[in-house]
Amino acid sequence: MAKNSKDTKADIKIRLTEGLRSRIERTAKQRGVSMNAEMIERLENSFVKQGLLKEVLTLAYGPQWAAFLSDADAAGVLRFREEDKEVLRKRVNAFIDALPEKEKGKRS
Repeated sequence: MAKNSKDTKADIKIRLTEGLRSRIERTAKQRGVSMNAEMIERLENSFVKQGLLKEVLTLAYGPQWAAFLSDADAAGVLRFREEDKEVLRKRVNAFIDALPEKEKGKRS
């Protein structure tokens, strides 16, 4: 068996709904990448966004509330309806858009 390392590739099987598989396929084709590359990029971006949420919460509510909300989210305590998630996404994007350019650069 190969040593585990950051660069070792793991071959896994996942089950997707047909609708999700179709969306991934369509998006991958539009971008000119494989479905595998599309899924990997989306998974990696989810971790980046996770860190961004804590940063935005810290800026908005301070470090103690941000830690509390992040922990509650990670524990699955916070549950949002899909329409609530969209409202939250819009507010976070508006918050980021309102940041001075030098602050935006720090988040890239």
